[in-house]
Amino acid sequence: MLLPEQEARRIAAVRRYDILDTPPDGAFDRIAALAARLFDVPVATVTIVDTDRVWFKAAYGLAGVTQIGRDPGLSTSAILTDGPFIVSDTLQDPLPRAHTLVTGRTRARSYAAAPITTRDGHRLGTVDVMDTPRPAPPRPPHHMTPIPRAPVSTTARPRHSRTPAGAEPSQGPVLSAPDRERTSVPVTLTGPVMRS
Repeated sequence: MLLPEQEARRIAAVRRYDILDTPPDGAFDRIAALAARLFDVPVATVTIVDTDRVWFKAAYGLAGVTQIGRDPGLSTSAILTDGPFIVSDTLQDPLPRAHTLVTGRTRARSYAAAPITTRDGHRLGTVDVMDTPRPAPPRPPHHMTPIPRAPVSTTARPRHSRTPAGAEPSQGPVLSAPDRERTSVPVTLTGPVMRS
């Protein structure tokens, strides 16, 4: 758990990015879809962890879900780590066992996440993948190719701004503070597809 002053600085960084409650963004949607395909799982998300909720900037395989409570065990726990956070069996781990995404309609049975970390070390949220109960594959899971370090930065724009007429639209997700700070998602999850 973060100390109160650390959490206050992390939340200030979340606010600096002005991303909460923004409309869907194709670049973030593509990141979630790519993560789902690479790990052969039905659910992948890009989350931002707020003071009292986990907000989904992108959700592949979670139709109609835009946010959940800040229950421990998944994204809220993943932002406490510097590297990948992996739960191979959510029913056997006491923290996520009662999580909404485990007990509810999604029925997440395995979970892996990499924190979205600012240059100054604040973990804003996660890029994560979840597997759900389904029949075992007919052949053994294959090893995944490492996901390259994926920069997630462009010039930040306030939520209400638009791309000026004649300007090129952003080629990537908008997740940079006004000081043009760079944020990256160091996703290095490798190994077999997560299945129990």
